[in-house]
Amino acid sequence: MAMFTLALVTVLFLPGTFVAGLKSILSTSFFNYDGTTFTVSDNIAPVLVPSLIGATLLILLSWFAWYQWRLYRLNRKTVGSNAQD
Repeated sequence: MAMFTLALVTVLFLPGTFVAGLKSILSTSFFNYDGTTFTVSDNIAPVLVPSLIGATLLILLSWFAWYQWRLYRLNRKTVGSNAQD
């Protein structure tokens, strides 16, 4: 159960890390400092939030589908080995 929890937490935080890293790689200015005032840009939220939510859902659903497929294969092998005994 510990590995399941670790995988789930990783799946939930991985997309945010990727999107934040991609944002910094593309040099999108999120913070504005003109020498006297420090402001946060308003135009990044319409791009960042949907991409973060979309990436999180895509990775979470992909992981869940893989996990269900893995359980199906494991159950199929277990049922098959019990029938041969």
